[in-house]
Amino acid sequence: MNLRRVFGLMAGTALAVAGLAGPARSASAALALPFATPTTCTFQTLNTGNFLTAVGGGGRTTDVIHSNATVARSWERFTVVDAGDGVHFGIKTLTGNFLTAVGGGGRTTDVVHTDATLLQAWEKFALIRQGGDGFAIQTVDGHYLTAVGGGGRTTDVVHSDATLIQSWEIFRVQCGLTTVPNVQGFDDASARQAIVAAGLAVGSVTFDNTCKDVFGTVLFSTPGAGTTVARGSAVNLRESSGVDAQGRPCVLP
Repeated sequence: MNLRRVFGLMAGTALAVAGLAGPARSASAALALPFATPTTCTFQTLNTGNFLTAVGGGGRTTDVIHSNATVARSWERFTVVDAGDGVHFGIKTLTGNFLTAVGGGGRTTDVVHTDATLLQAWEKFALIRQGGDGFAIQTVDGHYLTAVGGGGRTTDVVHSDATLIQSWEIFRVQCGLTTVPNVQGFDDASARQAIVAAGLAVGSVTFDNTCKDVFGTVLFSTPGAGTTVARGSAVNLRESSGVDAQGRPCVLP
């Protein structure tokens, strides 16, 4: 029994109800992206919810991509750029290199590289919208990228030989992203300024009474520094209250 096929059909039924699955479509059916390019995006596997990681930030031909990240940080951020032909896009890693579908696609080993410095044929992909923020990633030869096992892997991570779009071929693409700045040790006003400058909003501010620092000093933020989030997201701050649990002023060394 082909368990891959069975699970794919089961998932496909559920996804059809959710509006995230449909029949395979050609590159000519690629829709305009719902965001302007270039833009910073993450690619999240549909089945497991993990993010694709460009190992080392890019520039590799072995151990290239992982699919087990649970938080999107710098290696999970990709820049999507228009290839200029009205259909295809290039996908750049943190290092500025392009994702390459080796051989143009159709492979189960040595599938992708991240060392290309030019956007040529093998670096072109079509993003086929599957509903909501779900997309299939189509190689230049018409195959689709597959997150093997649905995601959560560090070896045998991606194939490029799929001819149908099922659940393992769908990725949630979230764009217009920014990074939470490191505001630990900042005073309240400086932290707020840094958060707003990053395109984010200040959320709740709570206070700690363990006398770790002077009043108003930021101890940490939630989400934490370096986390990739959508622009406009709220960043909550935990600050020193300047007093201990009994309300006495802190005496710091």
